[in-house]
Amino acid sequence: PDSAFGFLDGAMRQRIDESLARGDACLLQLQVRQQGVPTGWAGQYDNLTLQPAQGRKFELPSIMVQETVSTLRYLMRIPQPSPDVIAAIEGGAAWLRKVQLQGLRLETFDAPAEKYASYSSSTDRRLVEDAQAPPLWARFYDLQDNSVVLATREGVRVAQYADIPRERRTGYTWYGNWPQNFLDRDYPKWQKRVAADAKS
Repeated sequence: PDSAFGFLDGAMRQRIDESLARGDACLLQLQVRQQGVPTGWAGQYDNLTLQPAQGRKFELPSIMVQETVSTLRYLMRIPQPSPDVIAAIEGGAAWLRKVQLQGLRLETFDAPAEKYASYSSSTDRRLVEDAQAPPLWARFYDLQDNSVVLATREGVRVAQYADIPRERRTGYTWYGNWPQNFLDRDYPKWQKRVAADAKS
């Protein structure tokens, strides 16, 4: 609540407001665009060029779904969003729908126990075709063509999930349903709020 920050004087509050505005503007600038169309956000950026950058070796420069959902949720908390903020949210939501994977299910199955440097595993994972499966998203998508980005621990991009060595298949989350609640619940609720504000 605002009362918790009553010790801040007017000058400090103004500095905070200005800093927040600059941060929000930077966040909009960081949104990846494909042929001018806003999509999602990368997980890391170069601090000088502001271009998407590599995280850990197996986290190649890409648009990251989980981070995009978190960023969109932050932007939707802005009380009176500007047209630029609205466009960023609309673009991000449209991109999440565009890249969802249909007819695939991530399956975990028993496998001979193996011990790795940081953990042990008695299971493995695979993608299986399933026409009844709910939408699935990859964690990483290509900056240019939205193809799924997968890599080995050494940072070598591979074409198929099965091409990732088992240590990284079982030790990292390459697929998930992170956007589902956002698209089904949060985004429609935000759309109604913005529409209501526009009428008032």
